[in-house]
Amino acid sequence: MEGFPVAEHIQERGFETFVVAYLRRQDEWLESDFKQQVKGARPWAEPVADWVRRRERQELLNYAMSLTYFGKFFGRGNVRPVLLRRGQPQDFAAQAFLDVIGARIPPMRVRAAMPSNV
Repeated sequence: MEGFPVAEHIQERGFETFVVAYLRRQDEWLESDFKQQVKGARPWAEPVADWVRRRERQELLNYAMSLTYFGKFFGRGNVRPVLLRRGQPQDFAAQAFLDVIGARIPPMRVRAAMPSNV
């Protein structure tokens, strides 16, 4: 794994490394981010358009850059993008993670373990 310092560091301790990158439509990500701001009771004084531009400047909506960044530190072969879409089963994200790590848990147990705000 030459050249991937974070992955090498973890693997030296006997663990496999994967980055599970959950990606959803940017507008849905922005909606979720906005809701987190509101739930966190953060003061809100800027227009929504300015907030969106700030998120764009921070490149939080540039998924290609994010995946490239993860690949730089963990190796591209260790990055597992998971696309989240409306209408998928409620436990889709958890099941995708379990698939990446090779674990099998009956779907009903996954649902029972999930917090309601996922």
